[in-house]
Amino acid sequence: ASSNHWCELTHWISYMNNLKLFLPKNIKSRIIIYDLDLKEQHKFILDKFKSKKKINELRKFNYTKYPEFWNIKKNRTSRGEYGWKVGIIKEISIEFPGFLIWSDSGTIISQKTLENLPKILKLHNGFISSKSSGTMAKWTHPGVYKYFNVDGKKYKNVHNCNAAVLFFDTNKTQYLIDALYECALEKECIAPRGSNRKNHRQDQAILTYLITNDHRKCEIDEINLGTRAHGFDTT
Repeated sequence: ASSNHWCELTHWISYMNNLKLFLPKNIKSRIIIYDLDLKEQHKFILDKFKSKKKINELRKFNYTKYPEFWNIKKNRTSRGEYGWKVGIIKEISIEFPGFLIWSDSGTIISQKTLENLPKILKLHNGFISSKSSGTMAKWTHPGVYKYFNVDGKKYKNVHNCNAAVLFFDTNKTQYLIDALYECALEKECIAPRGSNRKNHRQDQAILTYLITNDHRKCEIDEINLGTRAHGFDTT
């Protein structure tokens, strides 16, 4: 999280804590917030949340371990090409193998979805995300296909995955996370020259490419999955 999404983050934390009260006791959740660029007063409040067990951990993302272009403090316009998101998913997948949920600040996940997550992930062989608006033809820069040395035409009608909330069973799909991570380390892979937010969707584009090659699809809409991206946005 960063301070420009502070309101969404606090709403999300409150929502998730209320939701946990109604979940079956066999579902043990761990809420980890990453500090990407938080102000001191916001870190202070999150530390209070931690002491009250509203979150399990507040971690400062260690940009020095990763490519410089990931650093949103130095690359504000490009938002670090969202490589840090992939880095976080990779870190957590190694530390806590099993069910893993990535959620952008402010994204809503329904109680029913959380309750049925083991069944949902079993049905979808370890990964699910809702579809996003547009296709790979619109939101994947041709440089991606050049990087992988493939013909982009066969991907043009594929629905984009919505990377605002992602569900993994890492026991089945760690290889997808690993492949996404390896791409994110290379700028020409995750954000080829000439790409920007008007023609490319960084982590979302690469994730869609990889899961398509793995004979998977993001074809369920948000309502049926029980999610709503940026449902707490205040802008």
